[in-house]
Amino acid sequence: MNTEIRELLEEAEVVEGGLSNHVYRTDDLIIKEYSRFPFTSFYTSLLEIFELKINYIDREERMRNEQEVPERIREAGFSTPDIIRVEDNFMVFERITGTPGFRFVDTASEEELRNLGESFRRFLDDLHSRGGAIRDCRISNYIIADEIYSIDHEYSGMNSTAFYRFIDEATLLASVRQTSGYHGFAEGFKPDRAVRIFSVLLALDHVLLFDREFERVRNIYRSIAA
Repeated sequence: MNTEIRELLEEAEVVEGGLSNHVYRTDDLIIKEYSRFPFTSFYTSLLEIFELKINYIDREERMRNEQEVPERIREAGFSTPDIIRVEDNFMVFERITGTPGFRFVDTASEEELRNLGESFRRFLDDLHSRGGAIRDCRISNYIIADEIYSIDHEYSGMNSTAFYRFIDEATLLASVRQTSGYHGFAEGFKPDRAVRIFSVLLALDHVLLFDREFERVRNIYRSIAA
């Protein structure tokens, strides 16, 4: 680790909730320290059993995705933070000021939720038409400001299959089911029946493995029952 990165880490605070990496922030920057063997890489690899293969995404490939995929994200209509520096297993990004996606969906009006759902539908349709997929399309990986920012691309790619394009929609919907804003978002997003059903399984899987919070479980139940 060079002196500049060390100095940044000394003044940074730890961000909770990173499943793949250690994440730190200063007033202006986000610093990611990429783990060599994160649980999310194994979890993502296991999903490929449905395609009769296993493809572990190592640290080098994840960091390369972070640098190469943002251009495609911007072409599809969303924004991305600028990359400031890449050093060893660290990447430094511009810190975006806005509302985290999970919080936005949990507090937005019905009209805002419908508009957001429509924006995600256009974005994913465009990205998927180019052969790309996010692969970890949770709403928490977006920041809502004057534009919508996609902030995590380590598992994304531009050679993705129909299976992962399906997983993008189901993962996004599963994460929104854990908020109070599911119905308004789904009205704008217009997922098909298969995505709706599979998203329930993914939502339950997520709360069992990662976020065992009563409020999330209650929101999932309400998203199904209403």
